[in-house]
Amino acid sequence: MQSAVVIKRHFPQLMEMLSKMPDSRERLQYKTEELLMAAISIFLFRQGSRNHADNTAKKGRYKANYERIFKCRLPDTDTSDKLLRELPPEHLEGLKREIVRLLIRKKVFDKFRYKGLHQVAIDGTGLYSFNYEPYPHCPKKTSKNGKVTYTVFVLEAKIVCPNGFSISMATEWIRNPETGDYDKQDCEIKAFLRLAEKIKKHYPRLPILILADGLYPNNTGFGICKKYNWSFIFTFKDGNLKSVWQEVNLLRPISKDNDIQWADRHGGWEERHVCTFFDNLAYGKHTLHLAEAHITKTKRDSKTGELIVETERFVHITDIQINTDNC
Repeated sequence: MQSAVVIKRHFPQLMEMLSKMPDSRERLQYKTEELLMAAISIFLFRQGSRNHADNTAKKGRYKANYERIFKCRLPDTDTSDKLLRELPPEHLEGLKREIVRLLIRKKVFDKFRYKGLHQVAIDGTGLYSFNYEPYPHCPKKTSKNGKVTYTVFVLEAKIVCPNGFSISMATEWIRNPETGDYDKQDCEIKAFLRLAEKIKKHYPRLPILILADGLYPNNTGFGICKKYNWSFIFTFKDGNLKSVWQEVNLLRPISKDNDIQWADRHGGWEERHVCTFFDNLAYGKHTLHLAEAHITKTKRDSKTGELIVETERFVHITDIQINTDNC
């Protein structure tokens, strides 16, 4: 119930916000806010399913504690489901935005900003799969034997913090193309166009640093960030932007002064870090900066005494000038 206490402390007006949601039911045994709070609690308390939530409500003092904390009744989840099936999702999206705005106004994320920028991670996530089309343009794939599988994909924008905390600020459904099967890169980039427009509309003055994977280092990804005056850090794969990699490889022999090395110890491993950065790389109308990190990890096997060696490599591309202080 700790999560419930946090909600009551930081969002005392949540029940009032829920009460303003549209409700088309004719017979109102439960209030709108009671049904929506019951649905939220399934995820809040990680119940896993509606059936599990209903069974939990019948055990011990769960229901009594719930009603004492939230000051409302706990209905069965089937009743909540009936309301949610009729409630347009944009109303719940609006509720999410109000919660995020409240946290921003309270400066909850300020100590986690990078150079004054809120770090916003963009990532596509698969939620559910079906053997039928649950809604028009649901992403689908066809197997070699002709079986069609529909998967619900969403593109999420989340404010992320170094301590592991994250909160969704905007969501966009990923759509299948008019013809053919789902193509991750094409469909996700198109969803990013819609998601970015949504973020800028609802958070017009929020200073943002976009964090995204290797799908985004391209003219579209760079262009969207430039259009909305956002900074970005993207994962940069070996196959991305061949002309940029060619320039990086030409600069390697004369970039030794851009190497930074340090040692660290983490989880029983001795770690040696080597980071090299390359500034002012030209790509079309964009000026980019690249950081490449090599990590060598070593430790002794506790049983055999054998030396275990592991290596990792990370490459990122950004519009932020890189130096020895931030590499």
